[in-house]
Amino acid sequence: MTLIEDRVDPKTDMGPVDISVPAEARLRPGQFVRVRIITEERRDCLTVPSRSIVKNQSGEWVIYLVSGKQAIQQPVKVGFREGDMVQVHSLILQPGDKVVTTGAYGLSEKTRISVINE
Repeated sequence: MTLIEDRVDPKTDMGPVDISVPAEARLRPGQFVRVRIITEERRDCLTVPSRSIVKNQSGEWVIYLVSGKQAIQQPVKVGFREGDMVQVHSLILQPGDKVVTTGAYGLSEKTRISVINE
């Protein structure tokens, strides 16, 4: 980006910016495009599908880890959201752990479950 103007049209939520793009992009001057601007990139963090995060009876955000044939409730702190994935912070959750992604709402600690897809 070479310029970001400090005005946004309240009807469209759009604002003018100037962006340098390579010629092979074949854009014309003044053409409208939809862009997503990444303001920060995080590495070495854990993400889970947003549908796997629910609030428990105490109002805490939790996920359910798959442990054998049981769902084990694990409190998490929710971080950045990107599409349908959410960054989570947990002392227990490790890369590769399996989490309940369907039907997590209403589960209780150590509920017996069946894994349908892995």
